[in-house]
Amino acid sequence: MAAFFITGTDTGVGKTFVTAALLGAAGARGLKSIGIKPLAAGTALQAGRQVNDDALLLQSCATVKLDYEEVNPVALR
Repeated sequence: MAAFFITGTDTGVGKTFVTAALLGAAGARGLKSIGIKPLAAGTALQAGRQVNDDALLLQSCATVKLDYEEVNPVALR
């Protein structure tokens, strides 16, 4: 089992883009993958709950389907 921790020093530097690409590459090779965003700032109301666009993207790119709250346990408006 391999794990990657993607980090960056600022907003908009490509962390989510790189993570989504890695999740896609893993899925294309038949590997199980998840992406999490433990803490997200900036949410929008969707279906009655506050969600973050980056967390939703990671959730959609993963091959193992997790509930939103598992992908993004702390979402700050």
